[in-house]
Amino acid sequence: MKFGGIKRTCLDDRGRMRIPAEFRKELGEGFCLTRGTNGSIYVFPASEGERVRALVSRMSILDAEEVKLTVKFLKNFDYPNVDEQNRFVLDQNLKKRAKIDKELVVVGSGAFLTIWGAEWFDYVFNDDDDDEDYDASMKKLKRFVDRKAEELAKEERVLAVTAEADAGVDRFAPKESVESEDPVEQED
Repeated sequence: MKFGGIKRTCLDDRGRMRIPAEFRKELGEGFCLTRGTNGSIYVFPASEGERVRALVSRMSILDAEEVKLTVKFLKNFDYPNVDEQNRFVLDQNLKKRAKIDKELVVVGSGAFLTIWGAEWFDYVFNDDDDDEDYDASMKKLKRFVDRKAEELAKEERVLAVTAEADAGVDRFAPKESVESEDPVEQED
């Protein structure tokens, strides 16, 4: 699932919001919210949110810093109650962190959405019209994507070796030569 695009919207008079219709279909039935970076809120489809939680939860319980970072990230997960009209109330802590007053911006950010207070979003991304800065940003993004692709390829190789080990395959055992039996040479 890949999200892209941007939609501006507002909280209603009771402080509820709706995920814009263009994103709801991809988002699916359930979703979770958590504190994002740069003053945003991350919105994950429920299945992606559980995958992210599982990855983060693999941190070592014996490393105090890893535990602190894990708690810091996971304490902000929220599974909002969505009404029949697809409205929900934003967690007050998340709303405050994202600097949301009334107007907000929902952005498709690949595997998830981000929610921003409109004024904060405009401040953070005020340089989008500058071609030089945009080009420099895209070069950084390419380096990031290349690095992630290398990490994924390495992880896939590790998973393949692990799967072989689980299946009892010894990659370092000498290969046995298999002699072919030629039926013509066999005597009755």
